[in-house]
Amino acid sequence: MEHFGNRIITAALCYCMVSALTITNAQAQEWIYTVRSGDNPWSISRDYLQGMDYWPRLQSYNGITRPMQIPPGTQLRIPIEWLKDPIRPVTARVLDVRGEVEVSSGETGQTARLEVRNTLQAGDTIRTGPQSSVRLKFHDDSELLLQADSTLGLETLNVYANSGLVDAQLHLQRGRLETQTTTREDPAIRYEIRTPSAVAAVRGTEFRVGADDATQVALAEVTDGEVSLSSAGQITVLPEKFGAVAKTGGGKPLKVELLPPPEIDDFPATLEKLEFSWPVLERAQKYRVQLMAYQRKRFKLLVVNRGRLIHSEQVGGGEQVLALIYEEIVGTPQFQGPTLPNDNYILRIRGIDEQGLEGLNGEHQFTLFASASLASTK
Repeated sequence: MEHFGNRIITAALCYCMVSALTITNAQAQEWIYTVRSGDNPWSISRDYLQGMDYWPRLQSYNGITRPMQIPPGTQLRIPIEWLKDPIRPVTARVLDVRGEVEVSSGETGQTARLEVRNTLQAGDTIRTGPQSSVRLKFHDDSELLLQADSTLGLETLNVYANSGLVDAQLHLQRGRLETQTTTREDPAIRYEIRTPSAVAAVRGTEFRVGADDATQVALAEVTDGEVSLSSAGQITVLPEKFGAVAKTGGGKPLKVELLPPPEIDDFPATLEKLEFSWPVLERAQKYRVQLMAYQRKRFKLLVVNRGRLIHSEQVGGGEQVLALIYEEIVGTPQFQGPTLPNDNYILRIRGIDEQGLEGLNGEHQFTLFASASLASTK
């Protein structure tokens, strides 16, 4: 694990050499720009390219025949070297780890247990085990929760130095993730999640993606903002509260309205045990239940003198992290949770429809205050 923990120092020492190499390699890459209403080759050249004289090249490169009527959502290919900004690689930071989570280094091929405060870079692959999860933070403060039994590859993690535009491309090989991106409404920010059967290009702030490697099915669910789901060369734009299922060879994904949140507003604010039931949600085949909590991270402080450990203590970190403590899928609208310490928790429940799409969250904050006698009987 020392290799991963020391990446920040290594990056600082080798920045000039690494960034120069990355820019050279990136010359053959492309930036994908998502067209919004009112865009044309002239405005895009003015805002993002090195000069107005690039508009004919942009138009020719993308085969644009009606420059004043480019449909919103169209993705234009732009060679990296045409852009105003130089690029540099950035890292993602590990905020929270639950259960068994490992990372395979793209540099060395070595696999190690992932720990809080490790940094990850392009080329690394993360795997979570059963009842395990990891929360990541990216350069633009976007956060991603990788859920249990999932595999995620970090393919590209770059930032454009002058504007701060982000280029993050991730490959969800299997499993599920939830992400909350920054609210910056810039169409040149590329935040893409690729699965074996579809690509989700994000312009939203809160969304979820699932991938089943056995059935070659991908799911996208948007709870806030907008996501473009591309499958077999066809694009489906998903507004908030909509989702879609994409299948390999299945044609254009059709958007579906997500299930509404379950009614859990009348749950008590204080509980002695984790037992819940709620009204049946129409069209829900199953329910996902999540228990989360804000936790202030603690780290071990080691004091060493001449190679000898003379003091060790736990110290509190300044950052609070929303941690996924436990989750379960249940077939009926009732749930009996595990034994947990007394604390403040956030309960999230959402319905799952016949296609496997997960709906909007019902959310309830509560305090668990189990008596000692009750806890001892569990």
